[in-house]
Amino acid sequence: MFYLTGDIERYGTGYVRIREYLKSYPEISIAVEEMGNFFKAELRLTPPITPPIGVVMESHLTELEMKLLRLMNAALRTTASAIAKKLDMRRDTVKEYLNRLKTKGLLVREGTPKSGQWLLTETAHMELKENDRR
Repeated sequence: MFYLTGDIERYGTGYVRIREYLKSYPEISIAVEEMGNFFKAELRLTPPITPPIGVVMESHLTELEMKLLRLMNAALRTTASAIAKKLDMRRDTVKEYLNRLKTKGLLVREGTPKSGQWLLTETAHMELKENDRR
């Protein structure tokens, strides 16, 4: 009925599409539970894991990754397009590196894909401080 009235775009694919979309956000998980004639869907936010204070971290970051972290630390609300322009790179390349930094636990995405922002984690701040000391 909802499909015929145009209130949904496809029938029976919602949870599959949500799970596929959430692969880009490893800090968010979904739990689906059947409750009689209803479904309960719960989104859970897993905070980024930061090492305990005093743990020595070995840097596995490339020069480009460090440049990205520095740019993002200096300009909190910068965009992938702005970073690409500053570094004379393609926007897709910048997005790929942002996702790498996210996978390494140095960035967290907050908000929607269009209006959200990338935030540096405590680990990223520690990495920047450590790199400045070298």
